[in-house]
Amino acid sequence: HGVWILGLVVLTPFLLSTIPIAALAALLVYTGYKLVNPTQIRVLWSYGRGEFLVYAVTLVMIVATDLLTGVILGVVASGAWLVYKFSRLEVEVTQRDARRFDLHIRGSATFVRLPQLAQVLARVPREAELHVQLEDVTYIDHAAMDELRAWGRQAERNGGRLVVEWDALNGLYAGARIMRPRLVRAQTRPP
Repeated sequence: HGVWILGLVVLTPFLLSTIPIAALAALLVYTGYKLVNPTQIRVLWSYGRGEFLVYAVTLVMIVATDLLTGVILGVVASGAWLVYKFSRLEVEVTQRDARRFDLHIRGSATFVRLPQLAQVLARVPREAELHVQLEDVTYIDHAAMDELRAWGRQAERNGGRLVVEWDALNGLYAGARIMRPRLVRAQTRPP
């Protein structure tokens, strides 16, 4: 439908000038009304407040300004929400006994939060056995994995050990083949 409308607007602009503006506006309002589905809004709310906020910003800006401005601001709001989600990371180290430490990573472990991960890893003694818990990771990139590998290499030289919980990482990337990094020991082998 969009291609046909675009074609008619480009090829026959003189026809559009014969249609009253009020009729075009009424058609646009009616189409927008049909797009607002309360059931879908509830489903969107169940995905999270951020997605609903992007929808609300887009809807309000379309009504308050115009269609193009509203859509552009909706795309900007969506991009800001993605940056926010991909920049959230919680890293916590707990000591189980004299030698074992657990590293809990929650959120997105990307290069954006690499200094935070490095700072927490620096507090763990190199002669310790560090168990990395990845159950709550939503995304981990190669930079975070490289930081863990570097800590593991230093730990091996000092008598320590890095244990990555591969089952959680494989569950995160279901369908993708995860290669076990060199010099990092794991409790279970990835498939």
